[in-house]
Amino acid sequence: MFRVSPFAWISQYFGGFFFAYGVYLPFWALWFEDQGVSAGDIGVLIGIGFATRCVANLVITPRIHKVEHLMPALRCLSFAALLFVGFHFFTGGSFILMLLATVLFNLCCGPIIPLSDAMANHYSRLKMLDYGRTRLWGSVAFIAGSTVVGYLVAEFGTDMILYTALAGVLLSLILAMRNPNVMPVTQSEQQAVRPKLGELLRESSVVKFLALMALLQGSHAAYYSFSAIYWKEAGHSEAIIGYLWSLGVVAEVAVFALSKRLFSGWSLRTLFVVAAIGVMARWGITASTTAIFALVMVQLLHGVTFAMAHIAAIQYIQSEEQNKMVALQALYNAIPLGAFIALMTTLSGWGYELWGANIFWGMAAMGGLANSSDMYEEAIKAGSDEGTAQLAGAFGLLTGLTEAVPLSRMFNRAGTSGGIKKIALDMLKESGEEGLQEGLQGVLNNLTAKELYDSSREVFNKETMRAMAAGAVTGGGMAGAASSASTLKSCLSLTFINVKLGRSKL
Repeated sequence: MFRVSPFAWISQYFGGFFFAYGVYLPFWALWFEDQGVSAGDIGVLIGIGFATRCVANLVITPRIHKVEHLMPALRCLSFAALLFVGFHFFTGGSFILMLLATVLFNLCCGPIIPLSDAMANHYSRLKMLDYGRTRLWGSVAFIAGSTVVGYLVAEFGTDMILYTALAGVLLSLILAMRNPNVMPVTQSEQQAVRPKLGELLRESSVVKFLALMALLQGSHAAYYSFSAIYWKEAGHSEAIIGYLWSLGVVAEVAVFALSKRLFSGWSLRTLFVVAAIGVMARWGITASTTAIFALVMVQLLHGVTFAMAHIAAIQYIQSEEQNKMVALQALYNAIPLGAFIALMTTLSGWGYELWGANIFWGMAAMGGLANSSDMYEEAIKAGSDEGTAQLAGAFGLLTGLTEAVPLSRMFNRAGTSGGIKKIALDMLKESGEEGLQEGLQGVLNNLTAKELYDSSREVFNKETMRAMAAGAVTGGGMAGAASSASTLKSCLSLTFINVKLGRSKL
């Protein structure tokens, strides 16, 4: 009973902690508001909490580098987090005390995510668990926490936010007091040496990894902040928006659950490239249309833009030396998932005021930049000079941004209903456009490589043909589904109207 498998220990700890995190992240501002804190001061408190987590991950987390220290650290941090959640009950409406409680709580919860991920990475390297299947319980618990606390607040008031968060943290602490049946142990003295963050940040591979993840994860900034506003202005109800957000998390959970089966044998480069393509397609579609079927596809792509990118990051960290894992995990959480998203959230706020939905094209461009960095790296590895590699990266950006255009055109076309003939024509058009786009992108990338750094590269090769075929099939299928959905919706609406008219005549 008190000794469980590493998978059970970590997945259950994820469940308890992310349940509390699902309460904290969406609802803490609501509790502050109920305490009489102004909107401006709420922004200050949340911003300071965010900054505290970043600092904690840069200063505290890397010091816990031995795997045998991870479990005691998680227990201590969970206990401290429990105390500081409780401290909120005694703030008495004082801004200073609420600020102190916020800083102390975030000092504890900031390192918990990278340290628990590091535990999962350790056992994953030993083939004792599948990271994706383990991490998905965190996402499931996050949904459960936000759902439960929403109901409790509506029934019993905002103090339930604190009580529910306390319950989640207490559960994670109780579960953490057990021992896994295989304890984490550092394998060698060399792996016990703590790397310095400054030295890691001078390694080119680490800098490139952080920059790439910053582009992929930072592209979600406008989505996190303004998608609900944008979709509400387009006429979608709060209920529909809530379902869409839930669908994104469901897609994330599905990718985590099936990651080992789906991506076994995939290289890190392939995972990053597919995630970058997903970013370009997702935010390009978001900027182009608010049709409900398109938004469903946009949210399903969350499994690519977030979950696949996160899995790629975890695999990169796992591929490094054991003594670097915690430090890399800390940097990943502090910079791409922390400071850079905060920066992009601020910039996207100004951008949304100036350009509205067109800000999502800026998010799509970040996927294009990630794609261009791949071309740059490929050129460098092929022995090109810096100028040639930069030119290759620029061409990669231009060709990458073509990804979203046929898809956005498709969804705009599919906004009207029609019969079998229209559905067939939509499928044919989109199949041709998406197939040609994939072929054009492949040809342009190959041509760039051939002219700049790889003279043996074939301009039109088997990979390009496979990409064209996949694009044609995918585009045709999506267009058929979109047009069919629009037609079905119209048929149901007409049926409903006819029924009502018939009843009125009777």
